[in-house]
Amino acid sequence: MKNIPDAADLFSHDIQTAVGMTTHFLRYHKGIDYQYAYNERGDVIENAGQMMRVPEDRDGNSLV
Repeated sequence: MKNIPDAADLFSHDIQTAVGMTTHFLRYHKGIDYQYAYNERGDVIENAGQMMRVPEDRDGNSLV
């Protein structure tokens, strides 16, 4: 699994389940969006993270 930011920097965590697959969407204050998905057997289907937004403080204000 790729290195992900510190859990204390987590801004939001959404979970969606559909058609036998569960996907986790994580947004971090530092602008990183990360998602991973797995099927009912626990096989990892997707594992991706990337810088998507400008960094934000804990109130959602831009740090740039």
